[in-house]
Amino acid sequence: SKRARQQQRQRASVTCLYGKLCCSSFISACCSSRMSRACSLLLRHRLPSLGAVPAASVRLWSASADARLRAVESGERGWRVCFFGSDLVARNVLSALYDAAQPGTADVTAAPLIDRTALTAVCRPSSAADRSIVVKPWAHERGIPVLQPASLRGGWTPTGAGAGAGAGSLGDVPFDVAVVASYGALLPRALVQWFPLGGINMHPSLLPKYRGAAPIYHQLLDNERRSGVSIIELHPTTFDAGNILQQRELELEPHWGYLQTAEHLSGLGARMVIDTLRHLRHYQAAAVPQPALPPDAPASVRNASKVSSALCKVDWHAMSASQVLLRFRALGDTLGLYTFWGSRRVKLCELHAVALDQPRSHGSSAVVPGTVTWPGGEHLLIACSDGSFVACRRLQFEGARHTHSAHDFANGHLQRRKRDPSIPAPVIVFGDTTATAPAT
Repeated sequence: SKRARQQQRQRASVTCLYGKLCCSSFISACCSSRMSRACSLLLRHRLPSLGAVPAASVRLWSASADARLRAVESGERGWRVCFFGSDLVARNVLSALYDAAQPGTADVTAAPLIDRTALTAVCRPSSAADRSIVVKPWAHERGIPVLQPASLRGGWTPTGAGAGAGAGSLGDVPFDVAVVASYGALLPRALVQWFPLGGINMHPSLLPKYRGAAPIYHQLLDNERRSGVSIIELHPTTFDAGNILQQRELELEPHWGYLQTAEHLSGLGARMVIDTLRHLRHYQAAAVPQPALPPDAPASVRNASKVSSALCKVDWHAMSASQVLLRFRALGDTLGLYTFWGSRRVKLCELHAVALDQPRSHGSSAVVPGTVTWPGGEHLLIACSDGSFVACRRLQFEGARHTHSAHDFANGHLQRRKRDPSIPAPVIVFGDTTATAPAT
């Protein structure tokens, strides 16, 4: 039909123009003329009929984006950053952005790298009992505006939240770029493309390994010796799948728990975010797609999903001492491990490996897993599935305000049964409420 022929000619003309835009000489001409804005609008509104066009290609032809880049690179002003993050890892990245916004962090003749008047934080919604949202109180103490939208969908934007002086001179968007670290939700395509220079994400793993919400937990649970940080472009449809801007490795010390590991990884990541913003044009030009994972990669490596509370319960009949200690290393200082003493839930506050010179069997070659003994000193010994033991120094009963030392626990529970044999046998075994002691 006539209409179909018109549409075909239209597609052909747009295709021809898009091909011309890929010529470097034409690019240079466009960037220095008003045609850049026209090309940007054309790519945004006409090319969808040709199929998906990368957001980076659209941004390349935005006069506003180019002007913003040149303004920062020349030292005229700093980046106008909208930060998305909520937890401890995110706080350390926001802290680096805040420090980079202070006078004296750059050459005296240039503006700070970050525009302090525009820096804004976006956090997940939180309740009064939610202690994971540590960015909000930290930002409030330093006068950083904080937004907590119920959802990022439906066309939500942070417009007007922290527009610095003169923000309107380069367009209607008061921010240049989004910086994301442990936000916990996917930024929709429309929101990512709303930022003239898109966004970058700091992820505490060597992508593509451990994509997902809990990469640090899963790396510790898998006993990884080598980790690192990836700075990637925001992907509009998939978590942690954007092109890699830069990566750096970090050796994990065997004694680091979650909090220490998170502190080291987020510290490295914060420095990498600042370096990426300082040389954004270079890193965007050198960005590479993420490689594919091998087909035999474990499930946790493919998807580091949120850690289930079921992992916090110790199954003495199924876990060896090394497995218990590995889980305590990953979860002990945040989520915590627990077991049962009769019908009472007990949190294991401090676990250690048993010294080699201590006896392993304590007079029995068939000790029941979960059996607790106190050889004296500062530790209880708890039997595991393979006949090995873990040493517990402190524990806490559910509902109790204070923890118990091994000595206090032994005097209050183990010695009590020796003085009164009528106390039922299950109280000498850790495990389920139905656990029983070995026959004597």
